[in-house]
Amino acid sequence: SDNIPGIPGVGEKTALSLVQEYGDIDNLYAHTSELKGKLKEKVESGKELCYLSKTLATIDTDCGVDTDVEKMRVVMPFPADVRKRFTELEFKSLVNKENIFSDGETEKSEEKTESKAIIENAESVDDIKPFIGKKHLSFSKDDNYINLSDGEKELKIKIRNNLLDDGFTESDVINALKPVFGGESILIVYDKKALKKYLSDNFGLILTAACEDLSLVVYLADFNGAEDEKTFIARIGEIKDAPATSLFKAYFKVYEKLKETETENLYREIELPLSDVLFDMECSGFKVDEKSLSETGKRFGEFLASAETEIRNLCDEPTLNVNSPKQLGEVLFDKLKLGKAKKTKTGYSTSADVLEKLEGTHPIVKQILNYRRIQKLQSTYVEGFKPLIDKKTGLIHTVFNQTVTATGRLSSKEPNLQNIPVREDEGRELRRFFVPRTEDGYIISADYSQIELRLLAAFSGCKPLIDAFNHGKDIHSDTASKVF
Repeated sequence: SDNIPGIPGVGEKTALSLVQEYGDIDNLYAHTSELKGKLKEKVESGKELCYLSKTLATIDTDCGVDTDVEKMRVVMPFPADVRKRFTELEFKSLVNKENIFSDGETEKSEEKTESKAIIENAESVDDIKPFIGKKHLSFSKDDNYINLSDGEKELKIKIRNNLLDDGFTESDVINALKPVFGGESILIVYDKKALKKYLSDNFGLILTAACEDLSLVVYLADFNGAEDEKTFIARIGEIKDAPATSLFKAYFKVYEKLKETETENLYREIELPLSDVLFDMECSGFKVDEKSLSETGKRFGEFLASAETEIRNLCDEPTLNVNSPKQLGEVLFDKLKLGKAKKTKTGYSTSADVLEKLEGTHPIVKQILNYRRIQKLQSTYVEGFKPLIDKKTGLIHTVFNQTVTATGRLSSKEPNLQNIPVREDEGRELRRFFVPRTEDGYIISADYSQIELRLLAAFSGCKPLIDAFNHGKDIHSDTASKVF
């Protein structure tokens, strides 16, 4: 694996015995007369390769390294600068490991927020009143605090999570903040849609204040992969214990990048209004036919039980666990001797690509592939959808992600409604679960015709391309006729 040749014909075990007996290769070649037969011949003819291999395998400690080794020492906990770099490199699991980063203040880099904030802990919900009516306010919330900032002063409002806690009930705080959520201040938030959902679901409140959504600004101006508010603040250099002020300062700084990259209109005219549209879509939900879902789930269950029995019969293993890759691998490659086995640390690989190459060698392979395909549909879509259906309305409410993909496309989760299978008959059947919410209603499917090529024609001003669209020509045939 390391491309070091060694002596041709001398394997690991033989080499190990030679090392144990002679210590090193100089001593070995001083005593080749003691070797016998083929081994002696191989060692003598492979002398040049043997010494070359030793050279290749030896770490050169005499290279001129002009770096102070002490400067290369890893010192933990890491400063905040390291967390920022980890975020940029998308080391997501490391970024979230709190115990490996220092809590202390670090030197501020150019990109970090330079300002400090006056931090006050609320003694009464009336402490919110001086903030009402300010031109700009920023809002931040976690499980323990709701924070409000005007850019200079940060008010920390402790949320009481149980009877023994200090602080205020969440409902009291939100009621006191109603003039903020419905007032004239421009509210700077990280994820406007999430805040609208939080207020609507928990308090029946509609957010009517003008909002600037920092998550969208960052997405357009400084995309570092999907990150939540906490990760973002850590990346830009958090003002200690003042997340709302951090958002306030960061918004005006990052917004300048929108102007530099000429994406301000994209933010104002598309992304920001779109978040309201997506919120309405999430609230509207999609009607699901629970009866059809249950019937399909029952039928899939019967198929899986039958397929399990068939797989066990085909390999004559009545106790085989079909969901155990280890047991399946042993059956396919040790017992049935099918194809070339691919070993992993835990046994033979039985991944889809391995099984697809074996298809046609034995009836059991096709049956396993069918079993896994239906099991995926059953677990992901049938069983996965059931707990997500609102029992009162029969609706599923997905979450649309506006700031996840690097390409600008939307994604959705809980459940992912943009990835319902369509290739197999069983997958197409899943789409029948989605029905109009009234008996005489319809579901309309609409798509753009060749939208990318039409945009290309418009942006480029290419006359032959525009002419082809205007006269209903087949674009590809027309292009080919000109090329050839």
